[in-house]
Amino acid sequence: MSSEPTTLLGREEGKGRPYPLFLERFMLVAVVVITLVYGGNISEQFDANWIGFTIGFVFFPLLLLATSEMIGRFIQSNQ
Repeated sequence: MSSEPTTLLGREEGKGRPYPLFLERFMLVAVVVITLVYGGNISEQFDANWIGFTIGFVFFPLLLLATSEMIGRFIQSNQ
């Protein structure tokens, strides 16, 4: 084996600190729980059945997942 760097940009990379995966798992479980607890309440706020269901059980969980992903990336950038 050669001692040349194997990255695409040819840079040397050292081993960093371990990423706290338990925080991401906790956030994912929290997203599921929050969706189940508040999704029905959000969907009841709209008169049309399909609009309320779409907002409460499609868009709301997607918003929560996007937020948890941003928090995870923030945690990862501070590692």
